[in-house]
Amino acid sequence: MDEMLKSLKLIDAILQMSKDKSFRNNALTDAINEYVIDTCWTCDCGWETAIIKNNDIKIVSRYVDDKKAKEGHNKWIDKVKDNSFNYDSIKDLGYMEVQEEILELEEK
Repeated sequence: MDEMLKSLKLIDAILQMSKDKSFRNNALTDAINEYVIDTCWTCDCGWETAIIKNNDIKIVSRYVDDKKAKEGHNKWIDKVKDNSFNYDSIKDLGYMEVQEEILELEEK
């Protein structure tokens, strides 16, 4: 039942985001070589950074506030510029384990 409730909350959040695009007002988006690094507030997961390559999207980081989000965004820019990561081996954080992953990321 807990998983079903999470799924319903996610569906509701996605529907709300599709109606109101103002969450993109504070988005950070940078195109570097074949990648797009996009950091924005989402109503279902909070602040997160995604890396996009050829229409494939991977959520790579989540943050507790906008300051951490900007710092994280810049770190991903540096990694992409330095080519110090392998896109295919990046773990996509997905969408369901939100609170646990935010806490884990803050502890690192």
